[in-house]
Amino acid sequence: MHNTEEEAEKLKQQGNTEFKKQNYHDAINYYTQAIQLAPTAPLHSNRAQAYIFIKDFARSQEDCQQAIRIDPDFAKSYIRLFKSHLALGHI
Repeated sequence: MHNTEEEAEKLKQQGNTEFKKQNYHDAINYYTQAIQLAPTAPLHSNRAQAYIFIKDFARSQEDCQQAIRIDPDFAKSYIRLFKSHLALGHI
């Protein structure tokens, strides 16, 4: 694993820790830093979930769509995209 990927993984773990504490804005900040280093479907999907919890459904949709572009097989992205669409009334 390259240093950039290792740093992104550390930031992801910090984001996950903050998410579990319900510090969603802090989690988003960590996920954003990690995405800047090494964008992956799980990172975008995790940030999308944090956006759902702060009711920023438009940004959640954007992250889900990016996650799907990166890895169409990452199922959580579709679930979170559906939740965002549902919350915005896009049925």
